Amino acid sequence: MSDYRQSLALGGTDIRNMVCDYEAWLFERKLKEAGDVPPWFEKEPSPAAQFGTAVHLALLEPDEYDKYAIEMPYCPNFTLKEGRAIKAEAEAQCVTPKHFIMRQEQAWAIKQIRGNFFFA
Repeated sequence: MSDYRQSLALGGTDIRNMVCDYEAWLFERKLKEAGDVPPWFEKEPSPAAQFGTAVHLALLEPDEYDKYAIEMPYCPNFTLKEGRAIKAEAEAQCVTPKHFIMRQEQAWAIKQIRGNFFFA
């Protein structure tokens, strides 16, 4: 999506990880600073983190959001045949790494947030 999650700024998760296991946090931090994080070490962001990143992108970089967000039609269950077909069709539209898929209910929530967001 965007480079927000690549920032080396300290956040709440960093502070919690630092308190729980400082040596592990420092090791991960040094790998990130060097740009030498092995693929097995990367963690897939949670759905909540992905949605939060999409909200940030929609508010702070609306042109990028509009260009790369792919909205899937509503489906109550993406594990059934119909849902898998809808998801596969949306994934086929992701032609660059910047493209990302939004469920219809997520895209609706972002539209509501954007509609109520005031720029100073």
